[in-house]
Amino acid sequence: MGWNVFRISANSIAQNSIIGISLLLFGACENEMIVSADADNLLKLDRPPSVTSSDGTYVDRIRTIWGVVPGATNYNVFRFDSTAILYVKIGTTSNIFYNDTTIADRSIYYYKVNAYNSKGHVSDKSEFDGGFLAEFISPAISASDGISADKIIIQWARTVGADKYFVYRSNLLEGPYVELNSTSNNFFDDITVIALSDYYYKVLSYNTKLGYSDDFSNIDGGYRLEKYEFSLKWGQNGSETGQLNRPYGIVTSSSGDVYVSDYGNNRIQVFNPSGNYIRQFGVGELNYPRGLVFDLQGDLYVADSGNDRIKKYDSQGNLILQWGSRGSEDGQFNYALRDIAIDIIGDV
Repeated sequence: MGWNVFRISANSIAQNSIIGISLLLFGACENEMIVSADADNLLKLDRPPSVTSSDGTYVDRIRTIWGVVPGATNYNVFRFDSTAILYVKIGTTSNIFYNDTTIADRSIYYYKVNAYNSKGHVSDKSEFDGGFLAEFISPAISASDGISADKIIIQWARTVGADKYFVYRSNLLEGPYVELNSTSNNFFDDITVIALSDYYYKVLSYNTKLGYSDDFSNIDGGYRLEKYEFSLKWGQNGSETGQLNRPYGIVTSSSGDVYVSDYGNNRIQVFNPSGNYIRQFGVGELNYPRGLVFDLQGDLYVADSGNDRIKKYDSQGNLILQWGSRGSEDGQFNYALRDIAIDIIGDV
């Protein structure tokens, strides 16, 4: 755009009217000044570029950002929503972003920005962009099932806007639930639990400005293992009574006696709870015995792996029953006998 520049004297201005021209003072001397016919354009700044409002990034604000306008020192921010007729000015900032914290719901709000400076230069409003709040929710949680002998670990992913989380616990799935503690972490270690007991947990998110989230997290149950400490050991390598050679299976009877499959010595040895030798059986009958299990009547079943058989003994070590042979037909075995179990109806 070209400039139409006029040089006129002060006396001439006083004597003549200039109509339909915008005057801008460029420089002055004692009796004259320079003006431009396009002076209005010098008062306008560029519109703020790249206006973007956040879409579900924050729970307590919509942040609008834009590009720098050369010559601008401040920016006005305007908002439009479903209750407005025109864009309404909601704030002024010297930054190139603005946080609108005066929002009441998760509706979409629309924003425009203009620029100005201390010299009175002003831009037109920018293009608009819409934004909305994130939903403030509680996280999905999980509680550990027997991975620790000291605690139950409750974990979750962080949720948008949560400053801390309140953990609730119950001994029953249906409750009642009692507030246990709060944390700013995304996990909580419950060390106040009894071993092998079930506990149920849920979590509530909290924001300093918004308060609690509307709903709790899901409920998940967990338990901790029994904590054991070493108390006793017995046996040594050998083939004498009380000695062992690659022991494999171990079970306890209803009376507390300990039965051990002495694999390398081809026998079953019995010890009292203090580790004292009581008796042995199966010598000459067993060949590399492995898995052991008692039935409800107190009879002992042995996986006689070297003979490809199952053997059944009474509590005194007398052979009652045996079955199986080497082969691949039904009811036969082929070095596959390692462990053994009995179901609730007594099937092996």
